[in-house]
Amino acid sequence: MFLVWISSAKYYWPLSAISNNTVLGTVLGKVNGTVALTSGVREKSNTALQFSGEGSYIDLGKFENKCFISPDNCSNGFTLSFMALFDQDAVSWSKRVNILDSVTDETNFLGLGVYIQSHHLWFVVSKTSKYVKTNVAITGDKTWRHYVMRWNGSDIHISVNGQPIFTKR
Repeated sequence: MFLVWISSAKYYWPLSAISNNTVLGTVLGKVNGTVALTSGVREKSNTALQFSGEGSYIDLGKFENKCFISPDNCSNGFTLSFMALFDQDAVSWSKRVNILDSVTDETNFLGLGVYIQSHHLWFVVSKTSKYVKTNVAITGDKTWRHYVMRWNGSDIHISVNGQPIFTKR
C-alpha cells in the first residue's frame, strides 16, 4: 500500500518526508513498523510513503477535544482527503489494518477510523449516540486514487477521484 496525503487543512501530513523515524507535518508523527519513502503520483520520487504490512503505521499522538477524536464536538462535520495506491498484498489482508485510527473499536469508543480489510477500504465515524461505517472496494491494480470522506455531523459521504460513491447514514 502506498499513501500520499494532500491538504491545506489545519492538520496536514504530506507523508513525503521521514527524519529520525518521524514523519513531518503540522504535528510530528512517529513511524512504527516498516515505512519507507517511495515514488508517488506521476512517479515523482520520494513523494509518498510505503507502508509494508500489518503493524506499519504512523502514531500522531493525542488530540484532545478535536473532531477526529470526538466527532460529537464537530456539529459542522469535517473532511478527510488522501491519495492511495493499493497493491495485491494490501487487497489480500483479511485482518483489520489501520491507515488512520483514533477509534480502535467503533462499538465502544469515539473517533474516526480508516482501515483496510478483506478487499475494502473502510471509513468509520463513532459518536456518543451511534457509529456510522461504510466501505469502498479496492483492487490491487497499483493505480493512484483520490479518496474523500465528508462527515456532516450525521452522514458519511464518500467520493473516489471526484465521483460520489454513496452516503451512509
